[in-house]
Amino acid sequence: MDTYWTVSVYGSPRDSHIVTDHEAATAKVLFNVEDWRWWDDRRDGEPGAYWSDFHPDDRQEVTSQDGLQRTLFVRPGAVPDHTTKVDKARAEVERCEQEVRSAWQALGRARRDLEALLSTSV
Repeated sequence: MDTYWTVSVYGSPRDSHIVTDHEAATAKVLFNVEDWRWWDDRRDGEPGAYWSDFHPDDRQEVTSQDGLQRTLFVRPGAVPDHTTKVDKARAEVERCEQEVRSAWQALGRARRDLEALLSTSV
């Protein structure tokens, strides 16, 4: 169950969120953290191995502070998944290609603006 908190602002008292009856009644168990291994991209696995490299079935997360904080878990014995890594790499290539297209469009606009300025007299 995701939780959140607020900090004191301008001297107002610190306020902690208390789980309401409705929130507790609608919460559902997604997984038992005791059955999973805590994961930290900065210290776990081989260099270059990230939580997102694991197959989605082999990774879980618990959020807090309304999704601002995440605690990551992997299934014990799981290894980074080649297909997942390929999919991530393809998505990164697509993202970069879109940035290149955007840059070319911006360059075209900048060149037209420059040409327009150079063709007018002061």
